Amino acid sequence: MNKRNFPSYQVIYLGGPSSSGKSSLAEALQNLFADPFLHIGIDKMIGLMPAKVNDWAGGPAPEGFSWKRSTDQEGHTIQDLQIGPFAQRICDSFVDVVMTLVNGGFHIIIDDVPLEQQHFDIWKTAFKDTSVLYVGMSAPVEYLEKRERTRGNRMMGSARNQFYLSRMDFGYDMIIDAQKKLPEQIQLVQAKIYPTNSI
Repeated sequence: MNKRNFPSYQVIYLGGPSSSGKSSLAEALQNLFADPFLHIGIDKMIGLMPAKVNDWAGGPAPEGFSWKRSTDQEGHTIQDLQIGPFAQRICDSFVDVVMTLVNGGFHIIIDDVPLEQQHFDIWKTAFKDTSVLYVGMSAPVEYLEKRERTRGNRMMGSARNQFYLSRMDFGYDMIIDAQKKLPEQIQLVQAKIYPTNSI
């Protein structure tokens, strides 16, 4: 009888800027792993909000999420995410929802965009008693902007701003080059979750 090979981690945290392929990798891992992993990201939490609370087209949204146009040091247009008080409650509740699932014994894949060290450290604190693999998704800004244009459902300039903010030195266990083919990315994570290379 073959020995059951259990996951080495309960949680996989995928962090990095928008358009770095976090959701694609999360869904691929879900489909590959024999053990059921739930996939959750801030986008799913935003999907619970009334649409009228947010403005993703560049207008104001005092209570929710919106964009503020600016320029970087090189003169490129960037979009800075604005988080109103209701949106902040959603962000805080995101952590609470994930911890409820973790405490329920579920395996979780999180895709997130930590915009500062403090944001990343909130997860670290919440997961102090949980086995977590922290995976950073890294890519050149040109690659992120190309994917941003191709996707067609992202505010142009947001990926460039998040490239500067969502850094790879926050404390990840491993960094994956988002330019790698998806099967290569999967293999790198799989080797950590199932070290015997058997799922």
